[in-house]
Amino acid sequence: MSIRDIGCHKFSIKMFKWGKSSKEAPGFDIGPPSNISRVVHVQSDGDGGFTGLPPELQKLLEEMIPREDRTEDNYRLGQDIIEWNKEENEKKERSVMRQDGSGNATREGPTREDNISEGEATRRIKSLCTPGKPTAKYKPDIELGAGAGGSVCLAQNKQNKTAVAMKRIDMSRQEKPSMLLVGIKVMKDFNHKNIINYIESFYVGNELSVIMEYLPGGALTDVVTETIMRDGQIAAVCSEALQGLDYLHQHGILHRDIKSDNVLLGMDGRVKLIDFGFCANVRGDEEKHKTMVGTPYWMAPEVISRKQYGKKVDIWSLGIMALEMKDGKPPYFNEEPLRAMFLIATHGRPELPSWNKYPAEFKDFIDCCLQTSPADRKSAKELLDHKFLENQTDLKTLGTLIRAAKKRLKKQIIE
Repeated sequence: MSIRDIGCHKFSIKMFKWGKSSKEAPGFDIGPPSNISRVVHVQSDGDGGFTGLPPELQKLLEEMIPREDRTEDNYRLGQDIIEWNKEENEKKERSVMRQDGSGNATREGPTREDNISEGEATRRIKSLCTPGKPTAKYKPDIELGAGAGGSVCLAQNKQNKTAVAMKRIDMSRQEKPSMLLVGIKVMKDFNHKNIINYIESFYVGNELSVIMEYLPGGALTDVVTETIMRDGQIAAVCSEALQGLDYLHQHGILHRDIKSDNVLLGMDGRVKLIDFGFCANVRGDEEKHKTMVGTPYWMAPEVISRKQYGKKVDIWSLGIMALEMKDGKPPYFNEEPLRAMFLIATHGRPELPSWNKYPAEFKDFIDCCLQTSPADRKSAKELLDHKFLENQTDLKTLGTLIRAAKKRLKKQIIE
């Protein structure tokens, strides 16, 4: 058994897949957080190993943790990571298998933030929806992406002929309707040029259809993995993403899953944050969250270590995304996801082979984002004044890169 064998799955109900590319990225399903409990007692064997662990867990931990790092605290951290992943995969399996045909979430329990039941979350989603069928107003066209629980297609408003994105979600397969509720409410309640524009939703039978603004450039991931971005273009994308984050943070909202997959591009230079299912509320600068949530390679150390955290987790993830744009992949991407999480939690800012080749202002920008202590990281507002962003180029130049990436990936651009 290897770390990979414990069970990793592709994302479901995502507009675009994450990672270096969908064909290369190790599959990994990230679900809502859950409480972790350990039932084994670990003792040092005096020779860089430990006793008291089941053999399979012992082997997984030894694969994850180098001998020189095998302390009791690190073993406990490794157990947390493995147990968390196991629980998330079990939730994934329950979600896929649960087909009761009722169209309602039947599993009751507290949500991450509100302590409302999943049934209540479904009821609230329905209350936000427009009456009637989506096909009465929108004509579905080309499928843009699909997952285990739903799909996204390009659609046309029958009245004004504008293109929209229609996300169709099979609610009978949703373990956590509360996540959908959070995502819809953030899009509905907050309006900013760097946040995807929510239009309306429909709930018919088992299917929830969410209508959103359509950006033909697709996910930043395609550009990151298939082209080489200039520093000015990286600065421009970072600036737009930071404006969106600053707006969310001013309103007490954490995104908690910043990465290239969750940034959409327009051929006209628009840059928009998407996917708000992991969002959480904070008050002021209070750091109160301890739930492990996000995507492994982009997670901040304090998230993986289950320490209290606040807005600065988004700044860490943005720094990792900047490195994605520079290097074509996030740090540790060649490592298994769980080992990458361990390295992030224990080593802080990753050692980068190409670090000395980076321009000085870019290195300083990354340093401001990837401080191990959240208190030492700059805020989104402070980063907007960083010198690296002063030399950004016109975002419309991304159009050339988008076309090149789509051509390499044999994807069609529909404007």
